[in-house]
Amino acid sequence: RRTGACSRLLDRSGGQDLASAPVDVVSLVQHSFPSGLHKDAHVYKRSFTAYKAQFGKVYSSPDAETEALAHYVANDNIIEAHNCKGMTYTLGHNKYSDMSWEQFSAMHLQKLDLPAGPKQPRVRVRVGPPLAAGA
Repeated sequence: RRTGACSRLLDRSGGQDLASAPVDVVSLVQHSFPSGLHKDAHVYKRSFTAYKAQFGKVYSSPDAETEALAHYVANDNIIEAHNCKGMTYTLGHNKYSDMSWEQFSAMHLQKLDLPAGPKQPRVRVRVGPPLAAGA
């Protein structure tokens, strides 16, 4: 059974999975929230203000804060859409909620020492009867 918030989320999205829906950042910059979002602008702003206080977030300019708000809204939609699915776990905000995936990965994942590929060439294994000599 879906809660009222989840029902409104699905109703306003037209059945679209908002976890994969892009947020129109240009509209956010112009302070015009897209109609597909499941909360009113004042709800996002109040939530974002609480988020900034909780995590001690300060931005270098109004433009930087607007961009952070856009990423926060996009991540909030992912969180809400996931949590409405009734999975065995829920998602929530953290100190990275004001970042895009590209910003997060550039900051944290490039520091990982990941292998470039296999150290040895791949070996092909044939399943079946042995090949005749010279084949």
